[in-house]
Amino acid sequence: MTKVLAPPHAYPVPAQRHSGAFAGIEPWRPPNYNEADVSDKPAWLRAIPPMDATAQARNDDVRQKQLETLLAVDEVVQTILTALEETGRLTDTLIVFTSDNGKGWGEHRWTQKQVAYEESIRVPFVVRYDAMGLAPRTDPHLVANIDVAPTFDELAGLPTDGIDGQSLLTLLPQPGAAWRSDFLVEHLGGDKPPTFCAVRNEGFTYVDFGAEAELYDLALDPYQLQNGVGDLAYAETLAGMRGSLRLLCQPPPPDFVLPSATVTLDLAPPASTTETTATFAFTASETGTTFTCTLDGVATGCVSPMTYTGLSAGSHTFSVEVIDGAGGLGSTASWAWVVTPIGPTVTVSDFAFSPAVVSQALGYAVSWSISGPSPHRIADNSGLGLYDSGPLGAGASYVRAFESGGAWKYVCLINPSMTGTVQVIPTASPSSGTQTTEFTVTWAVAPPPAGLAYDVQIRRPGGNWVAWKFNQSALSATFVPDAGAGSYAFRAPDPQPGHRQGHRLVAAGPDQGHRRLTNRLIITPRRRSRSGRDQARAPPTQTWSTESWPGRYVIIAGLTADKGTHAADCRLTRRPRTTGFQVFARSGLIPRSTSACPIWR
Repeated sequence: MTKVLAPPHAYPVPAQRHSGAFAGIEPWRPPNYNEADVSDKPAWLRAIPPMDATAQARNDDVRQKQLETLLAVDEVVQTILTALEETGRLTDTLIVFTSDNGKGWGEHRWTQKQVAYEESIRVPFVVRYDAMGLAPRTDPHLVANIDVAPTFDELAGLPTDGIDGQSLLTLLPQPGAAWRSDFLVEHLGGDKPPTFCAVRNEGFTYVDFGAEAELYDLALDPYQLQNGVGDLAYAETLAGMRGSLRLLCQPPPPDFVLPSATVTLDLAPPASTTETTATFAFTASETGTTFTCTLDGVATGCVSPMTYTGLSAGSHTFSVEVIDGAGGLGSTASWAWVVTPIGPTVTVSDFAFSPAVVSQALGYAVSWSISGPSPHRIADNSGLGLYDSGPLGAGASYVRAFESGGAWKYVCLINPSMTGTVQVIPTASPSSGTQTTEFTVTWAVAPPPAGLAYDVQIRRPGGNWVAWKFNQSALSATFVPDAGAGSYAFRAPDPQPGHRQGHRLVAAGPDQGHRRLTNRLIITPRRRSRSGRDQARAPPTQTWSTESWPGRYVIIAGLTADKGTHAADCRLTRRPRTTGFQVFARSGLIPRSTSACPIWR
């Protein structure tokens, strides 16, 4: 009998006994999935179009089958461990379970390996060595595949001099042992991706392609959506990461030259502004250099400071490249920002906003004009703390751009009885069509703030509002009518913290993504329904008005936590004529990276 084995990079084929084991698994949709706004990414990635429905379906199928193939790996691991135990060799056998690389499942539009994003460079790394008698633990140190060889050599009594990597036999019994603080990632490639050197430390990833670069703050931006190169707040971090890279990337990959001179932006406009004038200041890391500048891809003069006037509304990109004294190209710094036109103006008197409710187009700004005579302070009233004007006296004004849809509630912090709402409606293009027309629905013109995501709802002909897109970093999506002829509506619900569905912004923690929080919701006390399913009773101390709807109300108490460090006490309710539970009270310390108070159905 001849058995043909598929190569490891072919379409995954699970063992027949495991085929379909993960059928119906929830699609993988982390915030960086099929990233909509890649304007801050290098040119090779910007050239990759978003995945259409067919590509997404294929990627989902590949993921399902890959997970199913791993069930056979689990069986093999169990067989090996059983054989070692039955032959008395388990106690003196060093076992390392790992992989050569990770793989994209659509993050940043990427479905392969070869890149320096977390999904590609992070792999499982499990070590078991019973001879040391160590208690199981999760170790936060940065280890790599280059550590395997020196570990085996030291255990075998062989010299480890001149070998890349470090022996784990030092780290395993001593969690506090001195260890590396960063490591090198490098790739020799063609166009997608081109050759690069990268350095990953405990908080940041820096990738250098020679002419372009990426920097990500992994604590604030675990999904690597916001490139920090050119962000003035990261200038010192960027300089340090570039220095580390020059030390680690030696020798560099063939035909790859690390920029000798580097340019740093010292001044740039805000990422979103109503000003039509922008000024940039920049400096080089060495003397005798010159610069070349472009604005929206068009070469301009280039002397620091560089000022541009009469800018149109919309997105703009400035780039400056440094050239060393020998004529060699150095690094490039880029800055993207949005000029937002001013829409409605709200007059702020001592006792009211006029008008209290304004509607405006997506991407416009609202201006508050303080007529006084008392001071006022305009702030976000959603609970997310997205903006705060600070105290403003009579004659002052405050401008805020609203870059995504929703009913944005605001309040005067000095006189909290004064409240108002800015209504921003998502757009659909074209506005009408047939049942085969592909519409583009746009709910934002800028990515969500770090740690947050977008939710969008749909109302089909004759139906109610239901979730359509949630936990999104994308700004838009295509839609083909799926409920016959009639009127379809889209909305971005009110922004509120802690909700997984039903609100425009939701907390999106790095370890939660889009998974159901089945093991994060504790229900007490419990009783059995006639169907045998567990249900929840209201806590004895909880009181709540039943509002004005007749019918049956159900209340549950839940607890959701982020790695045990922060927690929120949630109260959920199911009202009459509704099918799901919604949050009506919450408390506790909730960091931006924590997803609290999930919907429970």
